[in-house]
Amino acid sequence: MFTDMVGYTALGQENESLSLALVEEQKKLVRSIIGRHNGREVKTMGDAFLLEFPNAVDAVRCAYDIQRAIREFNFSLAPDKRIHLRIGVHVGEVVESQGDISGDAVNIASRIEHVAEDGGVCISRQVYDHVRNKVDLPLSSIGPKSLKNLSAPVELYKIVMPRSTMKLPAAQLDQKRIAVLPFANMSPDPTDEYFADGLTEEIISTLSKVRELDVISRTSVMRYRKDPKPVREISEELGVGTVLEGSVRKAGNKLRITIQMIDATSDRHLWVENYDRELQDIFAIQTDIASRVAEALKAKTLLVDSAKQEKLSPATTEAYELYLRGRYYWNRGTMDSFMQALEQFEQAAEKDPDYAPAYAGLADTYLLLGRNGHVTPKFAYPKAVQYATKALAIDEGLAQPHVALAAIRQEYEWRWEEAETEFRRAIEANPNYATAHGWYALYLGHVGRFEEAIAQVNRAQELDPLSPRIQCNASEEYLFARNYDKALEAARRALEIDPGYGGAHGYVGYAYVEKRLYDQAIAEFQQAGKMQGARAWMGRLGHACGVSGNMEEAVRILDELKKEPIQPPPKSPFIPPPPDTSFDIGLVYLGLGEFEQATHWLDKAAEAHTAEIIHIKCEPIYDGIRQEAGFQELVKKIGLAR
Repeated sequence: MFTDMVGYTALGQENESLSLALVEEQKKLVRSIIGRHNGREVKTMGDAFLLEFPNAVDAVRCAYDIQRAIREFNFSLAPDKRIHLRIGVHVGEVVESQGDISGDAVNIASRIEHVAEDGGVCISRQVYDHVRNKVDLPLSSIGPKSLKNLSAPVELYKIVMPRSTMKLPAAQLDQKRIAVLPFANMSPDPTDEYFADGLTEEIISTLSKVRELDVISRTSVMRYRKDPKPVREISEELGVGTVLEGSVRKAGNKLRITIQMIDATSDRHLWVENYDRELQDIFAIQTDIASRVAEALKAKTLLVDSAKQEKLSPATTEAYELYLRGRYYWNRGTMDSFMQALEQFEQAAEKDPDYAPAYAGLADTYLLLGRNGHVTPKFAYPKAVQYATKALAIDEGLAQPHVALAAIRQEYEWRWEEAETEFRRAIEANPNYATAHGWYALYLGHVGRFEEAIAQVNRAQELDPLSPRIQCNASEEYLFARNYDKALEAARRALEIDPGYGGAHGYVGYAYVEKRLYDQAIAEFQQAGKMQGARAWMGRLGHACGVSGNMEEAVRILDELKKEPIQPPPKSPFIPPPPDTSFDIGLVYLGLGEFEQATHWLDKAAEAHTAEIIHIKCEPIYDGIRQEAGFQELVKKIGLAR
């Protein structure tokens, strides 16, 4: 294998210190990977590596992992500080002398590397013949190529690397597809960032009610607060034709909001507006902005009328600010931040008992506290239902409480028809709500309606293209539909978006299990465990060890899971309950082929209402025991027998 940095010579002439620094970073990355694939560093030549492997499979997997690591390294860096690498791989006899190697095979590998794309891997036909049925990587022919100093053309292939963005040509960008970038906080008090973030989210929500617009979700646009980019680049990454950006200055009860609407295809300003108003005018400002956008894009507004808007607005600006603070904490997604969010939402509801978003915030918070294991579900979920119902009694047009109700009806209560009704109501209330589409897709996958599930998750991906969670939703739906290559692609896309998103490694592992690539699956589950906590992935890891024939390790994991017996939840609901390991134990027994024990422990998991138990109707991992009478009874108990 030869590796080479693209543009290194030119960069060295322009900025020698930067070029040397990038070479050192590249060497660290490459050296951290080659040992995992049994590679040997023969030598370096400036910015280039010559590497040797015992077989073609190790070499190709190593090449792919190097380029993936480079992509992850580059993700958050400015363009001028990114590493650009190309790799060539060939197989053949070599002559070794004093640690170096030479021969025709080495010469051909060095020529092949020059054909590779920036960020790509090029391999010879000989390598392709060795690996085509042994690696789970897409390979594509690029035909015979004439290489320097070789008398005959060499047939070459490339690894099809996953896309790092969803870029579209300018001519294909739709003006009615719009992104609201994070508002800049220009307030004297830097802690007022919550208000700028809240205003961004509120304008996204208001614009989402304009049915002819596709409005990008908060998750994707908020990435640009920490990683600002030119409008043109953002528009390509999100696939949007229109961008809103602005700033807010808050001083006491005074507001100054500046906003501009930009045609991303031409970088031309469509309009600019300054609002110098009182804080109580904030809802009128949001409505005016949405109306201006709709008018400029020739879209029909379906906003609530002014009388209804006045009725639904909070009675005090203090309640509104408390609500925004609550959402600011809620979006951080930790146990501590959820508790801070509860406090803010409760205070907002006390200030204005008729303010529906405050109750929606409480419902969302209790839902995630219960789902994430921070609070016992028996306490959290009824609270979420109580507050979601209260929110909808005030304003039935809020999408979030419909989704919270749908999630609990599905995950905890197993009231499947009611869950679907709530998902449909949420999407009707806000067709641009990516979470509603993504979670509805999961529902459809659980009940076996795969084509509908994939259509819904594709819509969620369109609305929230930079959300790793949505990509993992897509991976799950493709898994359930038995399209394992697509499942793998979606999970890898999640890691491209956020290399720190440990759950995506778990979904890669799921796909590898179904493709019977057990060693790779085990490695992915181990990596997910390192990133998210080993306990979260022990059941999947133990199952993979069992089906791969590593019985000793599977039994060791089983013993580890049984060390902590199932205990009653603690007296205080806000103390995280001890983990219920029955579901994980069931998975390991499933991997060991002990189906009666697997069903017994899965039934215990159902009694505990473990969230993942609702996968059993359709997840392929259970295909081997579907005809078992006990398993069929379990499916019936959960309400999924139809």
